[in-house]
Amino acid sequence: MKTIAVIGGGWYGCHIALSLKQKGQYYVTLYEAQSDIFHGCSGKFGIRLHAGPHYPRSKKTRESCQNHFYNFHDIYSDLLIKHEYSVYGLGIEDVDEYPSKVTESQFKLVCKECDQYQEIDIKEWNYQHLISACTVYEPSIAVGKRLREKFKKYLKEADVNLICNYKVQKIEKINNNKLQINTEHIFDHVINCTYYQDLTIDPILPFNIEVVYQPSLALYYEDNEKSCKDDAFVELT
Repeated sequence: MKTIAVIGGGWYGCHIALSLKQKGQYYVTLYEAQSDIFHGCSGKFGIRLHAGPHYPRSKKTRESCQNHFYNFHDIYSDLLIKHEYSVYGLGIEDVDEYPSKVTESQFKLVCKECDQYQEIDIKEWNYQHLISACTVYEPSIAVGKRLREKFKKYLKEADVNLICNYKVQKIEKINNNKLQINTEHIFDHVINCTYYQDLTIDPILPFNIEVVYQPSLALYYEDNEKSCKDDAFVELT
């Protein structure tokens, strides 16, 4: 069987390594530079399983979201955190104070594509600066210890060779089109799933494009009400 190295133990790396090994055609080794998997953004930043309404002007994008929504739901159902409600609102103005490019009727049609759609009274919910709002079924995805422990179990059961505390610093092509990692490990294929790790942007790019950093702020909220929920997330987009 062919050998494959997957570099990076976040969502991309772990899912790809698991999926390839489950095909039964490859030996798969997963390398992670940190002491454990999901130690970067994948394991720390709360994310929701997108149902699609946040792309009201692109039906193809929503269809893609919805297809992957149900695929993820089937494969990783035990990693989902269900909520009492997930609210989508249509603002009167955008961030630049221009009127919304989406009409109320368009917004409602888009949201009705989702499971458990229900229109809500924005006055009753004390929402301001909104034209309309609704709640849909859109769970969040587990992060932290729960995510790491579950995925280590998946990888072990699939017999993926997981190696942590290993930094890949060099990949070179050798005889017979094999790939060698750090002059010591040889594979038929190498898949880079490290995302972008450099703090400085390479000034020499193969195309003319402006590259900038976009700040992202994560807010942690503690639920003060007693509940049987596993966890709670608040996300603003």
